Amino acid sequence: MNNGIIYGATGVLDTICQITTSINEVDDNSSFVKAFPNPFNEKITFEFNDSSTPKLIRLYSIDDELVIEKLVSVLTTIDSAELTSGFYFFQVIKKMYKLLFHKN
Repeated sequence: MNNGIIYGATGVLDTICQITTSINEVDDNSSFVKAFPNPFNEKITFEFNDSSTPKLIRLYSIDDELVIEKLVSVLTTIDSAELTSGFYFFQVIKKMYKLLFHKN
């Protein structure tokens, strides 16, 4: 075997595809947000340990389509009435910056 390819007497017998996936853990923010219940049915609740600044939560479908965007505080519940069954990912933006674009 060389580079994922298995060679036999008559040539290539088979190929092996090895995929490694992992999620890097955040060192000091591991308890920054709790999302529960998971899996969720009627609603999902997000609880943050930091109440000093508002946060923006974005919920994405498995197809990377933005389905919900909401400004949240310490405890926020999102109703799932408009969602279809499936896998979702969420993103939390703690700091927001304003940009000014001016075209001549």
